[in-house]
Amino acid sequence: MKNQLTFPYNIDKIVDDWILMGFLVGNDFVPHLPHLHINENALLLLWDTYKKILPKLDGYLNESGQINLPRFEIYMAELAKFDFERFAHENDTLKYFDKLHSIPPEECVNENQTDNNNDVHNMDNSNDNDNSVYFDPDKDHSSAYETISAQNGNEEERPVIQSSTILDDNDNEPLIESEFRQHKTHYYREKMNIEQMTSNIMTTNVENYIFALQWILKYYYNGCQSWSWFYPQHYAPYLSDLKNFKDLNIQFDNGKPFRPFEQLLAVLPPTSCDLLPKPLQSLMTDIESPLLQFYPEDFCLDQNEK
Repeated sequence: MKNQLTFPYNIDKIVDDWILMGFLVGNDFVPHLPHLHINENALLLLWDTYKKILPKLDGYLNESGQINLPRFEIYMAELAKFDFERFAHENDTLKYFDKLHSIPPEECVNENQTDNNNDVHNMDNSNDNDNSVYFDPDKDHSSAYETISAQNGNEEERPVIQSSTILDDNDNEPLIESEFRQHKTHYYREKMNIEQMTSNIMTTNVENYIFALQWILKYYYNGCQSWSWFYPQHYAPYLSDLKNFKDLNIQFDNGKPFRPFEQLLAVLPPTSCDLLPKPLQSLMTDIESPLLQFYPEDFCLDQNEK
């Protein structure tokens, strides 16, 4: 990658960029992007995308705590391909299993099953024409295809599902795109209570998420930029919806921090009220407390696919 850059190579700048990219899998201040999970090789996907896109940029993503939005939008546009590819694969998989479940059990077994079992046994014990797929850490895993030796010994392109890449079915692309839009509509309805997504609502969601990334980055590099600002959602937009933000003007109102006991009231559960001075404990438990709504006894949990 060093020899591919049109600007000076700087390992410290790359580390800075990696800090920014790490926010996309979530941290204490912002939720992870849908389907980006560390245990599903999300970090590998982020890094492979970065290696692919950095030589096409005119500089780094993170400029000492300030996001270069035009460059970051280019990076996110490349990363967003994962959104559709993953959905296309999952959608095909669900349809495949639905089709299996629709087949009567008696049709799943035929008179040649014994011969087929023997064939499988012979395949397991054969060392000829090894078509096994293995993980190579030096390869670019952002591609959804690997070259596999065909049975006839020739090289041909065959799709291989990897943890960080998903297949695309061009034949069904119009239908899949429609289903993908419906899928995202369902996500925003169920997760964000948005019954009808409009361009204005989407713009606000995107701006809130980008503001969150910038707030965190500034906080890490320069200290808290705003004591009052917070990300207003429990969930993040889809990758493929994070676009058209390169001209966003990000400004924060500094505000002022909570006082120590106010901070404890904001973060402690009622079961820990004994950590507060006695005059404040009842604010978390008394039925007449003006703050009681912030300490519900019953609430839903959503691990958000984790």
